[in-house]
Amino acid sequence: MKKWILWVMAWVAVLPMVSFAQNIWDIDVSFCNSWIENDNYFTLVTEAGKTENVCVNIKNTSWKPVSLHIDFVDGAISDQWNSVCFAPDYQQKEFSKYISQFDTDINLQWWEIVQKEYKLQYPIGFSGLSHGCISYYINSDKENEGGVSMIFRKVNRIDVLVWWTEVSSRIKINNIFYTWSIDSNKLWFNIENNGNIDQEVTITWYVNWWFNYSEIFDLWSFVLKAGESALVYTNELHIPRYKGKFFANSFISNEPSVDFSIAHSNIYDNEYSVAGTVLVDVPFFLWNRWFVILIVLVVALMCALIWRFSKGKKRK
Repeated sequence: MKKWILWVMAWVAVLPMVSFAQNIWDIDVSFCNSWIENDNYFTLVTEAGKTENVCVNIKNTSWKPVSLHIDFVDGAISDQWNSVCFAPDYQQKEFSKYISQFDTDINLQWWEIVQKEYKLQYPIGFSGLSHGCISYYINSDKENEGGVSMIFRKVNRIDVLVWWTEVSSRIKINNIFYTWSIDSNKLWFNIENNGNIDQEVTITWYVNWWFNYSEIFDLWSFVLKAGESALVYTNELHIPRYKGKFFANSFISNEPSVDFSIAHSNIYDNEYSVAGTVLVDVPFFLWNRWFVILIVLVVALMCALIWRFSKGKKRK
């Protein structure tokens, strides 16, 4: 009996230091584009690379305004086939990072209904089941110094089946040109990713000419997004002062760049998993002022010879 009395006294002492989030049960969050009768549960069948809308109705049924905090978090199916939702700081994200364009904090007046649309897009190469949740709680304005703050969350489940989309991997090179001056020279070109998946691109240049001149250096290694292009250029080329005709060989390798677990992907089981290589051979000519002087002298000499030959022919 004394133990029970001590427990009750302990709870009475702790209770003033505990603040409870108020009215979370007065907030109703439902999916407005759900395909089933239960609008608190959203299912979707989509394809990798396709943008989908997740429509959510948020209703405050209380008689005072509230500030609501929303998170999209990852979910899973337990060994007992129960749906579980992870905390927002869960590290291995397989759902939440593919949600974009959403406000984390929403202010609601009493009995106000707000409709929000969020964008969901899985990258090319992703396939399989993806489980997630929308998690929400009421922001508290109370500061609990030395106390215990308890946050009550409510969650709605989201299950998505993502169909495989064939990977299109195409890197294209165009608009090759060069700039040069007396002291420095650079080669430029435009590289395009015409496929539907991001590519990890690595470019190596090899420039050579006669008299044992050659130069090898790595240019860039970067991720080129699907459908985007980039203007790249070499470092300064240490071209000999005598200039002339040179040959630049560029080796451009690329392989798909993914940011999700291969457990949800068969991208590594097809031909696109092998890094592609493009060889670009660019001949270019750089002028030297001595070339110009030499050409002028040769032209002048030829003109003089022609003039002298024609004059001697007239005398005969």
